[in-house]
Amino acid sequence: MMGINLLHHLRLRRPGLDVFASDFDGEEDVAALRSELGAEDGCIVFKRKDYLALERRLQVSTKLRKLSFVPGLRRFLDALPARLASRYRDVVFLGGDGLWEGYYKDGEVPLLKFFQEVEKHSRLYLVGQTMAPFSNPRNVERMRSLQNTVIYARDEAGWRYLTEEIGMSPERAKRSSDLALLPLPRQGEPGLWKEVSGRYGLAPGEYVTLVMSGMASYYTKNVEDFEQAWVVLIRRLLAERRLEGKKLCILVHVFSVFGGKPEREVARTVFGMLSDAERERVVLIDEEVKPTRARLVLGNSLFVITSRMHASVSSYQMGVPAVVLAYGPKYKGLVGEGLGCGDLLVVADDSGKWTSGSIVDEVMEKADYVLERREALCARIREAAAAEAGHVEQAMDDLAQRLA
Repeated sequence: MMGINLLHHLRLRRPGLDVFASDFDGEEDVAALRSELGAEDGCIVFKRKDYLALERRLQVSTKLRKLSFVPGLRRFLDALPARLASRYRDVVFLGGDGLWEGYYKDGEVPLLKFFQEVEKHSRLYLVGQTMAPFSNPRNVERMRSLQNTVIYARDEAGWRYLTEEIGMSPERAKRSSDLALLPLPRQGEPGLWKEVSGRYGLAPGEYVTLVMSGMASYYTKNVEDFEQAWVVLIRRLLAERRLEGKKLCILVHVFSVFGGKPEREVARTVFGMLSDAERERVVLIDEEVKPTRARLVLGNSLFVITSRMHASVSSYQMGVPAVVLAYGPKYKGLVGEGLGCGDLLVVADDSGKWTSGSIVDEVMEKADYVLERREALCARIREAAAAEAGHVEQAMDDLAQRLA
């Protein structure tokens, strides 16, 4: 979603800008992105991941040197050495969690060393970054060594850290937010919700959507505890009097595998543990749904319960409350402080809660809270999401101007 909106809003602001976009597994992946962008791709050129290693032998045209858009670069650093990035005048690296120490066993962030190399040759822009305070002195040293890189922080706390602790100037450290808070290009397309609702038998406000992360290891040491807790939660929701006659929708939101059990397998395991009678009220969407359609499923829910960050962002963007099972600083920074929805966060990175099952009690308390106050929550969320989206618009204006 962030990548779609970055491409879309750069195109809106700079229609003539030539963009080289990478991080795709194959033609099917590229076709899906073209479909999500909707209109003509203009000057966006897409390249598959496996082509990158060959590029050092290719003649790169002047036209393609103008901008290299490289999202999720940490997943294939071996295929794209810094000297390849140096072929481009501008390199935009899309976040957001690659700079968080919690993702690395030794606490040392390898991307910072890569950024040091890229900055020697190109103008580097880090967009949508989660910036939590570093405890590893080497990370602090490398961050401070970046002299020309511009960073668009994902929340105010991250922006304050960059300016007050790292010492970056306001010219290089910019307050932004999550790019997914902007509408997706096809979000308002007539007939799209009718297609989605008809396919899955969903009616607006008549179901609760559940999103189960495949990154269970960030919550608990035992994936079986994670899955069992979701089963218990589903049964508690099905028994809730105020949800009588309503459906539950299990939505597989992410299909890429970053380690651990794939999200689709987690969802299928949980669904398979339900009885035939329980499944009559549960809709499992485990096929690969494109981002705009997934957002419409989330945004037409009564409310959402999710252990995926961007599922919550899509819900809030459409004004729908999301109970969020949180780990790491990004949840507090964006959902808690930026969107003012700390009352919807459940601190969930505690194995003991999953083993004992107390996590289900905490989530049900939040669900009760939402059911009692839904109308007021929706109004508050719409206002906060619009304000955060304003920060993203300003950041995109700034980026587009710098690329001029």
